[in-house]
Amino acid sequence: MPLSVHDLTERYGLLVARRSPDGRHLWGNWVLRERQTGAAVGTVQVTLPARGPGGPPAEVAWIVARPAQGRGYAREAASSLVDRLVGDGWPVAAFIHPEHAASHGVARAAGLTVTDVIRDGEQCWFRRD
Repeated sequence: MPLSVHDLTERYGLLVARRSPDGRHLWGNWVLRERQTGAAVGTVQVTLPARGPGGPPAEVAWIVARPAQGRGYAREAASSLVDRLVGDGWPVAAFIHPEHAASHGVARAAGLTVTDVIRDGEQCWFRRD
């Protein structure tokens, strides 16, 4: 069920702040767009501990609309984001459902390696260079 106007306004207000309400995390959210048309096809996101690299990892996520899946959007965006974060000194984690093969491929392309860590039914993929 779609969110109400009130709930959407509240959600987007939080996203625009780019910081968790308690100030412990910074958020980056980007829209993935098709180059030829500019149509939105998905998102890539990161949650960063506000205290900076050296602590908990940056956590990345990606979502691609079903009609745009299989065209490399998630692979390109996730790889670019992970490379940038690792280059800036961040360890990086992504939590992926064990049966989501497409996201496993995206994680591998971004240089992430599967771990034994499970959180909320999702397996941690990790990279630290």
